[in-house]
Amino acid sequence: MISVLGQNIKQIRTSKDITQKELSRKANVSQSTITEIENGTRQNLRGDTLSKIASAAAPKTPALPPNTAFSTLQ
Repeated sequence: MISVLGQNIKQIRTSKDITQKELSRKANVSQSTITEIENGTRQNLRGDTLSKIASAAAPKTPALPPNTAFSTLQ
């Protein structure tokens, strides 16, 4: 059974045109880990593994530089 987590990771990955191999390299996890999560066959998932995958798949937007119009609003 495919998990919601696996579906979400696959959806994000494919929307960014990233292969499982590319995501595994960026997240520093094995490709088989990505495959198993997406297919719902991975039974145990460590928090640090999930964090690595999330950071690699959807990196945070950097903060605005201090000299922007928005940074001076108070």
